[in-house]
Amino acid sequence: MGKNILLVVIFAVFSINALSQDRTGISYRGRNLYGAGITVVNYSYDYIGSRSMRLPPSSAYLEIGVSNNITAGPFAGYAKWDYEFTGFETPFNYSWSFINTGVRASFHITGLLSDLFNANINENRVDWYVTGYLGMEYRQYATQTPGFEDFHSNKFSLIYGPLAGVRYYFGNNLAFYTEAGLGTFGIFTFGLSLRL
Repeated sequence: MGKNILLVVIFAVFSINALSQDRTGISYRGRNLYGAGITVVNYSYDYIGSRSMRLPPSSAYLEIGVSNNITAGPFAGYAKWDYEFTGFETPFNYSWSFINTGVRASFHITGLLSDLFNANINENRVDWYVTGYLGMEYRQYATQTPGFEDFHSNKFSLIYGPLAGVRYYFGNNLAFYTEAGLGTFGIFTFGLSLRL
């Protein structure tokens, strides 16, 4: 509960400050941000057996500029892990698949940080932002080990959290990005982003 209140306060402060500033920096109004990335630091999804990655936790998003400093839009992701547990008489092999989908909103704070720290950050090259997301996760369990078909059940879960990220633009539109926080698959994601 405390995390949610803190998140709301942080977003409110950033959005009020960002919207109240009359900057000549880059505006996101009417622009689209596309991104695709891979999460490299993952949460553990099960407590028995050894885990191996079948498909890296991958996600993609589209954010549409709704104001000078705010973008929002949908995201989706997919990941799959295989597990093996040899503690039973018959080895137990199974897998988890995860499908995540939802919406995210970002507050672009480069101009605010530039003002706060009296820095001259080039907003055309660097985009610092904070993001909140809300969505659903579908977890699917599968095994071909006889007798373990109902060992776990498929499940829908609510997912949400805050992220902080930065994009560095190599040209006018293409950027490398990193995000850290309570992400949809883990705590650190990196990838490529396109600004049009």
